[in-house]
Amino acid sequence: MNRKRAICLFFVCWTLPWGFHVRPAGGCGCEGDPPGNPNCCWCADGVWVCQCSGPCDGLPYGWTCVDRCYQNCSSWEPGDAIDGSVSVWPLTVPICYQWVGFSSDVVDNDARVIGTFYPQSTYQTAADTIVYSWSRSPAVGRWHPEWDPPVWSSAYWEAGPCIGPVTARLDVDDRPDEAIGACPCEGEDNRNDDAPPPYYATVQVVLPTGCTACGTPPSVAVSITEADGSSLCVAGDYGKSKPDEPTTYTLKTPCYNNCKWRAFLDSADSTFKICRYCPDNPATVCCLDDVSGMTKQQACAQLAKYPHDPLLTTDIDTQSFEDNCWCRGCVAVHEERHKNQWVANCIQPQVDSFSAWCSSHQIDILCSQYESTHCATAMTATVKEEYDVAWYTRVEAAYDSWNALPDKEADARASERDCYQAIINALKAKCSS
Repeated sequence: MNRKRAICLFFVCWTLPWGFHVRPAGGCGCEGDPPGNPNCCWCADGVWVCQCSGPCDGLPYGWTCVDRCYQNCSSWEPGDAIDGSVSVWPLTVPICYQWVGFSSDVVDNDARVIGTFYPQSTYQTAADTIVYSWSRSPAVGRWHPEWDPPVWSSAYWEAGPCIGPVTARLDVDDRPDEAIGACPCEGEDNRNDDAPPPYYATVQVVLPTGCTACGTPPSVAVSITEADGSSLCVAGDYGKSKPDEPTTYTLKTPCYNNCKWRAFLDSADSTFKICRYCPDNPATVCCLDDVSGMTKQQACAQLAKYPHDPLLTTDIDTQSFEDNCWCRGCVAVHEERHKNQWVANCIQPQVDSFSAWCSSHQIDILCSQYESTHCATAMTATVKEEYDVAWYTRVEAAYDSWNALPDKEADARASERDCYQAIINALKAKCSS
């Protein structure tokens, strides 16, 4: 063996583990210069051999090939996608509840793989930047504080005036930072861009304790409070009556309807002054209750005193009728008819109108005003004033209707005549028995 070649082989054998190669004059049996960095190539059996052949030569993660030399680089470890969940607390809240917390534990566990001593590698912490985007469905209430949508891993939401489920959606995107010394063969910018699904959490918004949803509006019949009408009587009056103050109403506790409060009418009361027996009202001669105690002869005798059968309205106005046939109860019927006229033709239609207005009138639920957020306190003085205006406008209309009511006295006198006709009919039955 030639001495010079033996020395060359000595260097080749003992320099390979450290990646060094010293090429003596003459190339140690290999033609030309090495194909890469001389420190990473050597001649073996007349052939140049290097550590690696190209940058994408199937090397372990964290390694690449630069000028036929192993070169460590930064690589994403594949398979660690974004993962986690979203939670909400409280799960159930009343309307306008101010602090509903949505939090996420969504993280990106991608890690950088950086080569150390070939072929070993070391894992380093992830370099991804997580971008959070919150939304909600339906889009009620508001995020808190005032940014919309929030861009952090947790978000605070303020419930609005509407009940029902509200679902928060969290979209997460990783914006990986490009690593210094990134491995060149792992895609554009050496980034591992995950595409995670959206995450959801739902909170149930309910009515405050003691509040209910609206049902069918009630039908309200006005009640009549009778007041003493004796002061109305003047000389010659037999009876007297008229509507009077106060005319009042009450409301039910507001109920919930489509993100608003509504206050249905609960009751209505009207005062009616009535005097059925003014001092000048003649004394009773015969009323219906008296007939049952008469004999046949007495009934026939009384029947003969009535000028007509059927009785005429004008018959009642004569002195003879007052002296021989008068019934104070029929005067009471006359005044009662006036009260019924007031109810049927004047005040009840306005009560119905006000009830319909109440059933459709909406009270805003203002989350910024504490009183507005609960049915028990929503009827503030300002809101009540709206109802008072609507009510008294209709009361005035009822009085106007009363004053303009045609033939109300003729109608009342007809009721009085019918009262006397009932007496005549009872006398006829008794007389013919």
